[in-house]
Amino acid sequence: MRKFIIWCLLLVASPILGQNLQVPNTPAFSILDYEPSAVMRPSSIKKLSNDILNSFDADGKLIMNLGLEVSPYWLKSRDTLTREQYLKPKGFQTFIQTLSISAATVKDSLTNKNNLGLGFRVQLVKGQLSKEFYKHERLLNNYETAVAGIAVTRAMIGISVNTIDDALEDIKTNLDDTKLEKKEKEEIRQLAEELSKKYKTKPSEVREYCEELINYIDQQTTTLAKKVIKLEQQRTGFSLEIAAATKFGEVETGQELQKFGFWLNANNYISSKDAWTITARIFGTDNGIKTTNSDIGFGYIKLGDNFNVALEGMLRWYSTDFADVNINNESITRVERDFTYRLATQLSYSLYDNISFNLSLGKDFESATIKKSSFFSLFGLNYSIFNKQEDLYKK
Repeated sequence: MRKFIIWCLLLVASPILGQNLQVPNTPAFSILDYEPSAVMRPSSIKKLSNDILNSFDADGKLIMNLGLEVSPYWLKSRDTLTREQYLKPKGFQTFIQTLSISAATVKDSLTNKNNLGLGFRVQLVKGQLSKEFYKHERLLNNYETAVAGIAVTRAMIGISVNTIDDALEDIKTNLDDTKLEKKEKEEIRQLAEELSKKYKTKPSEVREYCEELINYIDQQTTTLAKKVIKLEQQRTGFSLEIAAATKFGEVETGQELQKFGFWLNANNYISSKDAWTITARIFGTDNGIKTTNSDIGFGYIKLGDNFNVALEGMLRWYSTDFADVNINNESITRVERDFTYRLATQLSYSLYDNISFNLSLGKDFESATIKKSSFFSLFGLNYSIFNKQEDLYKK
């Protein structure tokens, strides 16, 4: 009943995360309106070279339905990079650390033509880390220290540790030397005492006892590590990023530019879950009808544990060139220039990690070539097969 009420409230309140006001994660995929069935994310120069070679068939033609996303700076190890530089980059360091280049290929199901998308995304100002980040990072470091202490106990088996009682006492002593909070120390002590009842005094069982305790704490550190990665991305204060992408379509003479996009996005996160955002973007298409849209948008975004809510508005100045005939029935190119706007409230409710329910209500842009009501109500499911935070953690 509680979940049902929450669902009703979310639907009535309408609402979410305004994709229109966000720089796309992978501009090359966005410009194609397509998420490839296979995405390569090389983490070294060697893997990048192999991925590029494997993107061509035996005849030297690009394989379709492939995607590539690469961060050039992270293709090699950065032994001299300090923690301070990584977490709080400035100026050019921010640029090179956050630069991401993407590419994708897709075969158009309607025209049977091959399309290629290229793009990049980069942050110019990264924002500030939250207090919650430092809290979880401290806890993660302390748990790792606790694991190191138990590993020392395991190494002393047969030397100063010969029984389960010896191991338990040594673990408690090592815990006292860590900077874990009282509650955290007590949790590990209680677990250590409970586990000790399962084992006898054989050296092999003392070792199993230490390893089981280590495995339990490792599970806690894994959960914390994922949380720290997530919080590192959810920064507060001002941030600024840009992105660009182009789409090339296959024609008889080769490839021609059919679409381009440029995004400039500024966010001011009041907290890690509340943000004002302003975006500027330019889009151009040439698929028989030439269209250029220049947009300025603004909005407010609220991030919840399982849902996101956004209120957004966008002003658009557009120019459209399309074939027409004059009063003499002669072929001409008509140019339409006008102003329109979009106002919307959006909601996204997360059902699972990569599946969300989305609802949008509002007034959409008007177009020179499509005459219809600009008021809309849209809902549906969104599924993403990619989890970048998980990829980062595995690295």
